[in-house]
Amino acid sequence: MLSLKRHDTKLRIEGIGGQPRMSRARVTILVSSLHGDFSQRIEAFVLPHIIADQPAQPLTHCALKIPNECPLADPQFDKPGRIDLLIGTEHYYSLLLPNQQKVGRDGAMLQNTKLGWIVAGRVKSKTQSAIACGVGVGEETDALIERFWKLDNLENQTKHRSPSEAHCEKHFIETLKRAEDGRFIVKLPFAEHPSALGESKEIAIKRFLALERRLTGDVRKGYSEFMKEYEALEHMKFVPTTHVPNNHYFIPHHCVLKPDSSSTKLRVVFDASCKTSSGKSLNDILHTGPTVQSELMAILLRFRIHKYVFTADIEKMYRQVWINPDNQFHQLIVWRNDPSEDLKYYRLKTVTYGTKTAPFLATKCLNHLAIRSRDNYPLGSAALENDFYVDDCLTGADSVAEAVQIQSELNKILLPHGFKLRKWCSNNAELLQGIPKEDTVSDVKLGETLDQYSVKTLGLIWMPNKDKLCG
Repeated sequence: MLSLKRHDTKLRIEGIGGQPRMSRARVTILVSSLHGDFSQRIEAFVLPHIIADQPAQPLTHCALKIPNECPLADPQFDKPGRIDLLIGTEHYYSLLLPNQQKVGRDGAMLQNTKLGWIVAGRVKSKTQSAIACGVGVGEETDALIERFWKLDNLENQTKHRSPSEAHCEKHFIETLKRAEDGRFIVKLPFAEHPSALGESKEIAIKRFLALERRLTGDVRKGYSEFMKEYEALEHMKFVPTTHVPNNHYFIPHHCVLKPDSSSTKLRVVFDASCKTSSGKSLNDILHTGPTVQSELMAILLRFRIHKYVFTADIEKMYRQVWINPDNQFHQLIVWRNDPSEDLKYYRLKTVTYGTKTAPFLATKCLNHLAIRSRDNYPLGSAALENDFYVDDCLTGADSVAEAVQIQSELNKILLPHGFKLRKWCSNNAELLQGIPKEDTVSDVKLGETLDQYSVKTLGLIWMPNKDKLCG
């Protein structure tokens, strides 16, 4: 914060509890009083963290009866705050002045110093007695133990739903339908009535025209191809101007480039957080929905246990779930393939990436399928329920036969509903037999471990020593 020049150093520091700290930098800092001309230069050693906020909880300031003629070195001493500097004994005693007085009934003392008066001793907090000048003991150890217990209970914790989350779950079940092609049809879970939205078309048009001016060369071509595919798959449908209802929402869009992607180099994303003339956006009036899949760390820990593993992901998962026609006019966009054409309006017919509720709606469909399939496909349903992180599958078994059975059951559960698994990758060649080459991973390097590939595709922490990849 102070832009101080750092000097390299190496100092081992031990405090209460015997927890060692290593300081690798030192700085020179000027400490000055708020109330006088006193200042002193101090050489300070740098640590990432000194102690916990002090005091641990708010103190009862009014009970101390501090005289007005005693200006405090820290006027906010009674409120928890970060400790930025710990002054050692080599300076502490030279800061003290010969004046001290008792305040309050619990033994708190006022001590005069060259920096102002300081409060020390026992002071009543709002809930119990507390030491005004305290130290955090074993803080890192406590934090590590707490993290361990959280990990140990990841899958056993009771999930408590907020009223909003419970409403989303109920709304999903009550409004869920099946299309003729087997895909799910869902409704948007509105937190407010859509009439809360104002005018959105004008800003969507302005942003599209600005985007269009920036699109050039291969990016323009890729954007156009993406949208043509969107329309060809009937994931969006042309809407005549006269058919746009009064209650609607236009979503601005832009592209994200992923040159290293093995499948989609350019992806169009939709900004459902764009404000309307009423000051509210579509995302502002939607429920987010609860998390229905396992914690990522639990998935990774299970993944490490299996002897034979495989990964895959669901192709265009969000777009395999239809949005109820009643809600599609809240997913309108502006588009044209060429600036020489007239502007056209389209309604997005599927769950749309960029809407706040999209992750819940898509993953809840998978969760719903897993629960329904427990009796007929126990292995596949367990993997679908516990080993998917959004659209990515990381699972396995202790035998090749069981792993193959999981693969088979997953396909039987997912394919009838439009969810196709692709980018198959495994540490055993038998698990990839019968899978079309175009559906296996094509960017795996020889000798690359499965964990290294997971880092690249999921952004996960690399845990080495897994068997080599096949594919």
